[in-house]
Amino acid sequence: MQSNTYLKNNMKKQAEISLKKAISLCNQYYPVAAGSFKGNLALLYAQKGVFDKAYALLESGEQQIKSIPETHAKFLCEKGEVCILDEKIQQAMELRDAGKKA
Repeated sequence: MQSNTYLKNNMKKQAEISLKKAISLCNQYYPVAAGSFKGNLALLYAQKGVFDKAYALLESGEQQIKSIPETHAKFLCEKGEVCILDEKIQQAMELRDAGKKA
């Protein structure tokens, strides 16, 4: 995915644009992918310190992917990273444990 290339090259604004487009395209036709992209975008927002948007994306994205165990486990890892960046360590540890069970 194009956004991964942008993220690897520290091109965060381009990654954000790419992820928003992907979410918009996938929401209707492939919601699992949209949910996964929301996890990526949430982590990007958390890295920028924009936690309100990050948590909103995590909430809606998790509903879209929770029926796919592998995708849900990856999503929980991203959610945990957001919590760590927001200094919510206990919540991150709980997510780690939940990810092991997914």
